[in-house]
Amino acid sequence: MSKVLRRECSALVYIEGEAVVAEDSLGDVISSGQVGSDDAAVIQAAIDSAHPSGEVRISRGTYCLEKSIVIANAGTITGEGRGTVIVPPAGDYAFKVMTTDDTETFRPYQPGGRLYAVIVRGLAIDGTTAGAARRPKANSPANTKTRQLPSTSHFKKA
Repeated sequence: MSKVLRRECSALVYIEGEAVVAEDSLGDVISSGQVGSDDAAVIQAAIDSAHPSGEVRISRGTYCLEKSIVIANAGTITGEGRGTVIVPPAGDYAFKVMTTDDTETFRPYQPGGRLYAVIVRGLAIDGTTAGAARRPKANSPANTKTRQLPSTSHFKKA
């Protein structure tokens, strides 16, 4: 019996109860762990499993990273707007776009050994806190509020 494609992305990361889970496009579990302590490992597993130029979707929720996520291949990471909040580790970046020994090199995405065509969109990176070292429990009311962006009414219209 063959599996049926369940979604149009390479991988989906979501929070269910106290678990953070990553599934592939067929609905098979790539990785799972405890919310607040395994978020980075699960997101990293989803990104690593995606084919180059694939898309990893991160569902609504607050993901507190214990370490930076390394993006080593072309592709897209998509959240669900301000409802998808990434809290970077203390004193570090949420995402690091860089080639590694495992980076697949193919044109036109890495001419000259540089990494191109990486898109991160539709999510909020909450770098205003002290990072993962001093954060409220993942998905507690204190950790799920998002800030309003400043009004743009003071800009002149063209």
